[in-house]
Amino acid sequence: MQTPEQVLDTYFLDTRYALLEVAAMFDRYDDAVARAGGIDAVKYSKDTRRTQLEEAVKILTNCSEANRAETMLNHFSEK
Repeated sequence: MQTPEQVLDTYFLDTRYALLEVAAMFDRYDDAVARAGGIDAVKYSKDTRRTQLEEAVKILTNCSEANRAETMLNHFSEK
């Protein structure tokens, strides 16, 4: 069983990388929507996949959630 410090020592860099990738994807998506303009921007800004990802980020930040990984797996399997 790892200590809290050992968990961070083991997973911090990989997790930081993954979170940066998520942020970059949202930035790329928002830039693409802005370039689409007009009707296309409205269509793309309501894409359910983006909404699904935004909801997944909220699951990650919900500190009261006992099992975030299981909750997120259920979230993606229900859609």
